[in-house]
Amino acid sequence: MRPFVLVAAALGCFSPAVAHAATYKDLELWTLITLADISLVLLVLGFVLHLAQAYYDRTLADFRLRLSGENWGLVFLAVRDGSLFLAFALGLLFINPDIMADIKLAVPFMPLGTVFLGWALVVKLATDIRRDGKVAGLFLGLLSVAVLLQFFGYTFVMEAAPGEWRAGQTGFWTALRGMRSNVNPELAMATFYVCFPLLLATLAALFVVGGKRLVRTEPVRKRS
Repeated sequence: MRPFVLVAAALGCFSPAVAHAATYKDLELWTLITLADISLVLLVLGFVLHLAQAYYDRTLADFRLRLSGENWGLVFLAVRDGSLFLAFALGLLFINPDIMADIKLAVPFMPLGTVFLGWALVVKLATDIRRDGKVAGLFLGLLSVAVLLQFFGYTFVMEAAPGEWRAGQTGFWTALRGMRSNVNPELAMATFYVCFPLLLATLAALFVVGGKRLVRTEPVRKRS
């Protein structure tokens, strides 16, 4: 009787419904991992472009045509700031227990990096960082911490040396691989309980600051 059970189980595994479900799940996981990689690329891109502000100012001064300079400035600012906001939006997607259980998210590094990125964006929206050196330093400091956390988590946890390598069999790499969210559910949930309220508060601050900037109007000057 046992061989018939094994054959039936094998046929069930290769049924169209099961195959479709497996393909859908694989596509979902591939999409999530790709988005996690893209969010890190966007974060690093925005960080590097903020560091290149002096280069941007010198290049903009070299344009003789005002229209060309304005076009270049618009593209630069859109990519520089837009990449950070998009990276933050993607980072919010991964602060989710089910997604943490599905993919090898580096905890607590990746979620904490998203939190620090959100704080940096709050500072950027609330003030003019180009007119205040201390605020600019605070913004770059928060952004630098976000980049370091996410880049470290990606390199040393998500893409840690595999156990098949001799170097990957050391206690250092074994401990880092144990900080993947799909391997360490206790650490993943602890990270979620800490980061999720912080992100809610950050989102509320972004809404308040962004809303004030939208409704803010300049006073009407009286004609003399």
